[in-house]
Amino acid sequence: MTDPARGRTTATDRAGRVGAVIAFTVALIAAGCAAGDGESDDGARERGKRTFASAFSERVGPNGEIDLALALDLFATAFGPLPGTDPNPLPTEGLTSGTLAVRAVRAHDAELTEAQRAAVAEVFEQTEEVGVVPASGSPPAPAGGPGARARGPDRLLGIATDARDRIEAELGRPLGLDIRLETREPLPGELEGEDDPDVELLAFASVGGDPEACQVIVTDAGAALTGPDAVSNIAHEVFHCFQDTVPAGDATAPAWVTEGSAEWVGETIAGGSENSAGWWSSWLASPVSGLFTRSYDGIGFFSVLDAAGTSPWSVFDGMMLLASQEAYDFAAGGAGTELLATIAKTIAREPDIGAEWEATGPGITGDRRYRPIRIDPDTTSEGAEARDTGPCGAGCADRGSIVYESGLQAYSTDAYPLRLEGDVLQVGMDAPQGAIGFDDGSVEPLAPGAVATFCLSGSCVCPDGSFPFGSAEPLPEKPPGPAGLAIATDTAVSARVIFASVALEDACDVANSIDQCLLGTWALDTQPIEDEVRSRVVTEDATVDVVGTGEITFRGNGSYNGTLDLTLTATITQSSVDGAAFPVTATVTIAGGGEAGYSADGFTIYPVEPVYDFAVDAQITVDGRPVGGAGASIPGAGDLGEGLFAAPMSYSCTEERLAIVPPAENPIPVEFNRVE
Repeated sequence: MTDPARGRTTATDRAGRVGAVIAFTVALIAAGCAAGDGESDDGARERGKRTFASAFSERVGPNGEIDLALALDLFATAFGPLPGTDPNPLPTEGLTSGTLAVRAVRAHDAELTEAQRAAVAEVFEQTEEVGVVPASGSPPAPAGGPGARARGPDRLLGIATDARDRIEAELGRPLGLDIRLETREPLPGELEGEDDPDVELLAFASVGGDPEACQVIVTDAGAALTGPDAVSNIAHEVFHCFQDTVPAGDATAPAWVTEGSAEWVGETIAGGSENSAGWWSSWLASPVSGLFTRSYDGIGFFSVLDAAGTSPWSVFDGMMLLASQEAYDFAAGGAGTELLATIAKTIAREPDIGAEWEATGPGITGDRRYRPIRIDPDTTSEGAEARDTGPCGAGCADRGSIVYESGLQAYSTDAYPLRLEGDVLQVGMDAPQGAIGFDDGSVEPLAPGAVATFCLSGSCVCPDGSFPFGSAEPLPEKPPGPAGLAIATDTAVSARVIFASVALEDACDVANSIDQCLLGTWALDTQPIEDEVRSRVVTEDATVDVVGTGEITFRGNGSYNGTLDLTLTATITQSSVDGAAFPVTATVTIAGGGEAGYSADGFTIYPVEPVYDFAVDAQITVDGRPVGGAGASIPGAGDLGEGLFAAPMSYSCTEERLAIVPPAENPIPVEFNRVE
């Protein structure tokens, strides 16, 4: 609410809002307790061999930072070791451009010795000039008539000229530099007299060099290319010349921006070629690698951006001035992590369920992370036979589930192409973002830790007229057949997805099911609650404190009981009309307990005949003085304990950790540690 006299939020109203959200959080805590374990899918997915892309991703900093050691190793990989170094080169398969290596060592120029600087400069020497593409206009026509440009070295000059013209038209600005196009013999190992490593460079550009000209060197191997491969190779390097004319560009822009964009430009101008095959394979088959740690395989990001309606040409120059996070935000144009969700869907490669579930881009290959996963009652049952722990493993309600785990890096995704059969489908995931798409074109969002249930057989009604798994209303109807599940995250997480397809009669028979993983006593972990309250509720200048205890015990006889004695406090500094600062503090305490019978089917806890009693106290003070009537602004404060016993709760469970997702519109998973 806004104070009409001053046009700003009043201290009392702000205090009430803080108290309301804290109380809401406590309600979620009171609803909490959880379970579910997952088995790694190592046997289900094909592991690719170590490549330049994967090795670079492992060694680069989380935001794309390249330290001196990596810079020296990149140079050794592309050209050979610099004097006085003992490098550890990266795998070379697929590496055809040396510009990243040049850019990396020149960024550390002050840390190089004179001998090393001379060796770096040497790679641009002993060349044979092909010609110059002037800053404006075209190079002189070659001797020999109109067709001469298509033959011999002049052919390369023509490709470079055409690439420059196309890039200028797309960017809407001139290059403003001459392009000196040169050729030379292969370089690897030449600096130290070593045998050639297993790499065949095609070209590289002298980024950060001559302020009046950009030197593009094409090796003999690169000069021998024809057709789209030749165009992509030279256009890639010519675009580096354009990057170098953005002020301060190469001082901050990470490799996923500089090389990913150059790869997209080269392939776009060429109409696709074989040059990008390895980079597309890395993008499509290794989506769990963080975007900020990529290099040439960043071509996939710009292709998704293009397909989503944002022209990469419109953001290239702006991204060159920014570090990773800011560059992503600039390209996303305010979409935030929704762009990650868009990327995730494309990785599924399931165009039958909608165009947004297929990857597109210049030179794209047929690579994918998974083959379609069959989810039906038989495969679900087989999953139970393969495991003896976790949700619905052996001894867990006699039901199975199919579990996949993904170690997601920050700003990464994963996706699962599916083939659905059976009567009732249950799906869960604990990544920050997720969605499942069906063959009718519908897409359903998935909440972290929650389990979504769908009817695949047209009508899912139990013999007694109730609905499967104790649902209070009919299940959403979805078609069997092709489907896709996509997950995404902007932070590093270990994410799990769970699938189960169940016959209707089994979905209706949950009254006596007991998940063995739940059995025992669990103690509430208050730190995740404190972190969540801080991230959701208050401003950066606030302090949040969550103290107290909570405990819940599940027994094999189908009963459980729990207690809670918890205090949440948040303090915000507020300014008065005269500018003085004063604290606004909201404190909510909840104490009490309850007990109930229950059944648990591996996905959901169903309370039976609950009895509970919780006392709630809420207080808000402004500059140490209580605010009258503030407690009335805390919705549902008198019912905070009800959720723990009154409504079905989604859960996941491991040997040591229990997490529950309470039935709320914006749930906060509540976490417990096993006591015994």
